[in-house]
Amino acid sequence: MEEIYRHIEPTVINIRPGKNSDGLQGTITQQLAAEHGFVDLDVTELTSAEMARNTLIGQEFVKLVKADKNIPANMIVRMLNRIIYSG
Repeated sequence: MEEIYRHIEPTVINIRPGKNSDGLQGTITQQLAAEHGFVDLDVTELTSAEMARNTLIGQEFVKLVKADKNIPANMIVRMLNRIIYSG
C-alpha cells in the first residue's frame, strides 16, 4: 500500500479558514495529521505567507488588501492548487 501512496498526489488534505489548534476540532485535526497522514492547511496563514514572500499571487493579494477588497475564492483556490501539487 505504501508504494501506491507514493504515486498518488496529493495526500489527503484538511483545509481550514483559520486557527484550529484548540478544542475538540484541534484535537481531531492533530490526530488526522499524525495518524492518517492528512496535511493540515490554514488558508489564513498561507495567504499571509504568500504576501510576505512576495510571490506573484502574494503581490495580487497585497493589491486587493490595500484596495480594501476581499480576496476572491478563485485566487485562494489557485494558491492552494500550487501548494497542494508542489509535492
